[in-house]
Amino acid sequence: MSLRRNAAWAVVGNIGYAACQCGVLVVLAKLSSADDVGRFALALAVTAPVMIAASLQLRVIQATDAQREYPFGAYLGVRLATTVLALAMILAVSMVAGYPQATLALILLLGLAKAFEAVSDVVFGLLQQHEDLRRVALSMLVKGALSVASFAVTLWLGGGLLMATLAMALSWGVWLAVFDLPAARRLADVRPLFDRRVLARLTWLALPMGIVAGLQSLMTNVPRYAIEAHGGPRALGYFAGIAYLILAGNQPVMALWAAVSPRLAHLFVSDRAAYRRLSHRTWMFALAMGVVVISGAATVGAPLLATLYTPNYAAHTDALVWLAVVAAVGYFTSALCCSITAARRFPEQLVVTVLALAVSWVATQLLVPRFGLVGAAWALLAATVTQTACFVVIYQRASAERRASAKPVAAEARS
Repeated sequence: MSLRRNAAWAVVGNIGYAACQCGVLVVLAKLSSADDVGRFALALAVTAPVMIAASLQLRVIQATDAQREYPFGAYLGVRLATTVLALAMILAVSMVAGYPQATLALILLLGLAKAFEAVSDVVFGLLQQHEDLRRVALSMLVKGALSVASFAVTLWLGGGLLMATLAMALSWGVWLAVFDLPAARRLADVRPLFDRRVLARLTWLALPMGIVAGLQSLMTNVPRYAIEAHGGPRALGYFAGIAYLILAGNQPVMALWAAVSPRLAHLFVSDRAAYRRLSHRTWMFALAMGVVVISGAATVGAPLLATLYTPNYAAHTDALVWLAVVAAVGYFTSALCCSITAARRFPEQLVVTVLALAVSWVATQLLVPRFGLVGAAWALLAATVTQTACFVVIYQRASAERRASAKPVAAEARS
């Protein structure tokens, strides 16, 4: 499939899935309360860093595995092992934090949903590696629709937030079994590989990126923890609802990266000049999307918040505009990250993310108690600008050096 068609399918799938994720919060806000939105956002803030770190960004590593160093079974084996460890870690963290029983149950149910999503994600990595984003998009669209439908029906029938989250998790598990795994079976052996040597090598390769992803998620959620501590679940509910609108705007950019990453990886190995040209094109697209998102937030942000949620959300339009600025800078940052990831520059990203997390934490402590939701957006902006500056330096070094060819381990895995 052409790069343009792949990008188009990725845009459709990512936007649709993000809209459905936002739809879950809209349904929750309409059929429940801002407090429940806040509790759901807290559960996301607890589970997301752990599950994202445990994912080791295997989808990205698999999609950019231009020389087929590892078979699909190795990626699946690592994903299953790390997902089990992640669920255990989520339980331990939640118990140590001393959350109420209802909150603990909500966190675990959401962790179950994320576990099913994690297995689907490694299937998406296989499809992305083969540049077949049509099936990825179809899966995301249906799974997103199932999320909203199961959530809405359960709440409408009076099942409450816990039962709605359970219904969503079960719908994701069923879809994994009936669509995602059969799609993978067309391209590869879907039996997980548990060869210790191969899994250890793949895990060691992916570990920096897994830590990067977890720290990146933690960096994003640090201001949310502070909002919940200083303003309570209601304030966090407002912030989460606003932030999800920006997440929907992220999806065209993320879709392009999904389509471009495998191509960039091939070009980095075979044609360095073409690699740089394609990188520059993605940067320009990111900058254009940033202008669109900021303009949209400034002009229609207030009525959009009031329509989708309630008029109380529209009182925080200033936070929406600043989060749009964060997103605009983040688009360019993620474009740089896409280029350096295609060049397999993994350890450097870990150092940058640790620095950005430190900036996020310090800025949060200074700004959130005084400026509330807007202060949280400023803290995120400071961390994102830090990443951007560092990624520019890494890209310049990567584009000037040639990576040594890697030796595939597929034969070793079969031995």
